[in-house]
Amino acid sequence: MQCDFVVSQYAPHPKKTTPVLTLRDQASMSWFIHHQHYDCSLFVWVSQAWLKQPKKFSLPRYQVFVEFRDSNRCCRYHEFTFSKLEEALQFIHGPLAHRRLINISPHMTRLYPVKKDN
Repeated sequence: MQCDFVVSQYAPHPKKTTPVLTLRDQASMSWFIHHQHYDCSLFVWVSQAWLKQPKKFSLPRYQVFVEFRDSNRCCRYHEFTFSKLEEALQFIHGPLAHRRLINISPHMTRLYPVKKDN
């Protein structure tokens, strides 16, 4: 079975028209959002990854990470991946506030909110 793509840290540079998030951009792309169903605050941030394709340029992927607490008060993460930054941002400011999250404890997330490191 042949794999169509692999993820590699050594992916070639993308075309110049591809938007690239700098470390400064990524550092400023974090939010606290209020989840409508669970009635608690979630810490959310965006990161950029590269999808390497054989004989083609690497493609950027934008990962949205959501951090919350489980029933043992441990931090848990859920990841959503998008091909465009605009899609990721629309998801954060729209459907994410209604999306079901596995292993979340709204009670523990409210009692021990996830704090952003400065």
